[in-house]
Amino acid sequence: MIRTYITTFFRKFRKERLFSLLNLGGLTFGLTTVLLITLFIRDELSFDRFHHQKEDIYLSWHLMGTNKVKSDRMAYGLAKQIAEEVPEVRKLASFQSRNRLVTAGGQTFLDNDMAYVNSDFLSVFDFPLIYGVAEADNQSVLVSQTMAEKYFGDATLALGKAISVDEKDEYVISGVLKDVPSNSTLQFDFLSIENQLFDKRSKLMDNEAGYFPAQNWFLMQNGFDKATVQEKMQAIAMSMPYSQRYSNTATDQNIFLLPLTDYHLKADLDYTSSDTSDIRYVYLFGAIGFLVLVIAIINYTNLATAQSIKRGKEVGLRKVIGASRSQILSYYLVESFSLVLIGAMLAFALTERLLPWVNNVLQKEMVLNYFSAEFFVLVFGTTALVGFLSGVYPALVLSKAKPLHALGQGKIGSKSKLRKGLTVVQFFIAQLLIIATVIIQQQLSFIQTKNLGYDKELLLEVDLHDKMDGKAQVFKNELLSVSGIESVSMANSSISYADFGILNKDELGVEEEKEVLTDFFNGDEDFLNTLGMEFVSGQFPTKSAQGIVVNESALAAFSWEDKSDPTLLLDGAKLPLIGVVKDFHNESLKSEIRPSVIYFNGNASKFALVRLTGTEVKETVAQITEKWDAMETGRPMQYKFLDEAYNSQYSVEQRLGEMFLFFSSLAIFIAILGIVGLSTFTIEQRIKEISLRRVLGANYREIFHLFARSYIGMILLGFALAAPVVYYFISDWLAQFVYRIEPGVFSFSSAVIATLVISLSVIVLQIGRTRRINPSEILRNE
Repeated sequence: MIRTYITTFFRKFRKERLFSLLNLGGLTFGLTTVLLITLFIRDELSFDRFHHQKEDIYLSWHLMGTNKVKSDRMAYGLAKQIAEEVPEVRKLASFQSRNRLVTAGGQTFLDNDMAYVNSDFLSVFDFPLIYGVAEADNQSVLVSQTMAEKYFGDATLALGKAISVDEKDEYVISGVLKDVPSNSTLQFDFLSIENQLFDKRSKLMDNEAGYFPAQNWFLMQNGFDKATVQEKMQAIAMSMPYSQRYSNTATDQNIFLLPLTDYHLKADLDYTSSDTSDIRYVYLFGAIGFLVLVIAIINYTNLATAQSIKRGKEVGLRKVIGASRSQILSYYLVESFSLVLIGAMLAFALTERLLPWVNNVLQKEMVLNYFSAEFFVLVFGTTALVGFLSGVYPALVLSKAKPLHALGQGKIGSKSKLRKGLTVVQFFIAQLLIIATVIIQQQLSFIQTKNLGYDKELLLEVDLHDKMDGKAQVFKNELLSVSGIESVSMANSSISYADFGILNKDELGVEEEKEVLTDFFNGDEDFLNTLGMEFVSGQFPTKSAQGIVVNESALAAFSWEDKSDPTLLLDGAKLPLIGVVKDFHNESLKSEIRPSVIYFNGNASKFALVRLTGTEVKETVAQITEKWDAMETGRPMQYKFLDEAYNSQYSVEQRLGEMFLFFSSLAIFIAILGIVGLSTFTIEQRIKEISLRRVLGANYREIFHLFARSYIGMILLGFALAAPVVYYFISDWLAQFVYRIEPGVFSFSSAVIATLVISLSVIVLQIGRTRRINPSEILRNE
């Protein structure tokens, strides 16, 4: 019987090719979207789940200054003291990672992640060794399998080989680690167990220079009370002399614990040492997958119930020859499941083709694992659910028809109100996604075009790596001789990553208690001019006129607006305020502009800021590289354009924004397929009415208005439902940005306009097809 049902299904598929292909297309694209989003969500939720002690590992994070900036880095000395004095702490794993220049096997590469950890790190986290042993002697290093093969060709040949880090630190490879999974918070290529380094720096904790920030992870006792432990940690922090410089007052709780499994999606920190995402994106894409699936199901249900009008004789005949209601119900469910199964197979094929592109956009390594039990249940469970939901109502409508009525009329009534209701839901979802897409793209555009308070375009930052001591001015003069360079400044601070510290009332020269987290910048006399900052008042200090410049936020935070002749105690010297610049963004727009202090340093030699003229940029960069090589630094030039560095802060938003646009476009396309199918069927059913109206003198505009009215009403109703829903949820997404757009009329009206244009264009095309039909041929039997 099942075989007969399937044979009949394929016969009907060929006969009703247009509607079958529209249904199949909607289901295929819908299931493809669900598959891709499922892979994304699964990858996001899998972060750090491979550690067998994952449920007991917690990161210590804290608030810095009275402006309460949240950071995942804390002094190692404080973390070690906590581990020794808090009984609920079993072990401490400290981690610090930086890009290094590594030379090994006669090859030198930049941008290698070199991690420094303490001896308990590998007993807390699961990063297994493939070859060798983990030595904690400060002279050994562990290397990932990929890096071992990159430098030595074969991982086994790496053991015992020497490497040089930043041309000064020498290590011997004692072991090869399995490559760090892509879904790991902690990423590294080389791992050095540096107990002496951590201990040495922690002993200097009474000095500003001795502050040694690292990620500090605690392995806790199972079932510990988090609130109690946080209070103990706070008490220890307040007993240590340096902690007051990096935390709030003793009365405030400012040290907290974050589960490892929450770090990737729920960290919500201002300073993070590792790349993070946001749980809101998991919810967002999960909602898109659900909505796309709903649209696909609505398409099928709408077209199937509409087609049931024409299938009356078929149903009547089956009942006359003895088919029961359950058999008819079964037949139409088999028909539905067959179509969904074909759609699922096509969706798998399409997902395989799209996955490399999706991985490239999201910078992930997702794979479609057909043999995963979890994936099998999810995918085939979804397929079965879609098949049932898509087919159950049409099957019920057809199975309960009375045979004599069906044979006599050749039609079975199906409620047009239901179809209209489902179409309204489609328009609601489509407009919701259009509005959300427009607002997200507007915010991303705002991020890229907002005035930052300095000119990031055509600004090159060269990392000098302390190779220009005593030669910085020579290098600067050489650069200024290049025709494509407008100005050059030598600096000790990167505008994209500032040094920071906490200033108290004594340093600020004020009476009220203050602990203000402040960014510090210093460079030569061309520093602010090269950056393109704008003065509110005063001037930049020079060698002969020492002082400081602050931004507008600093004036307020330091309580200096009404103070006469304010001074800052910096490195033992009182420096007068001689200039104020407009506020500038050196951090993400998710963070408020922080107070900044800028001062003159004629010996700055860590960075070269190079302002290009904009002509022949590639050639100019090549000439800068030649000047670098001529300085005989012994290492390749490392540089970045500051506009690219700025935009990289929003790489997660940009990547996910691109995927949101893609999935939303798919959803809208599926909705269009439904509109095409439903409008085609409606016009076919009313072709006699159209022909009669044409005979009676109606023109095409009048016929268009006849069909357009109902669609316009459904579109407007869908918009009325979508607007408040999307405003509520998109406001939550925008809230993560301190500086953001306010959704305006265009953001919302664009959805209505786009939906009207698309829908009415489809109706115009469908009505246009009736021009080729002779009304007399349609009406001759009436």
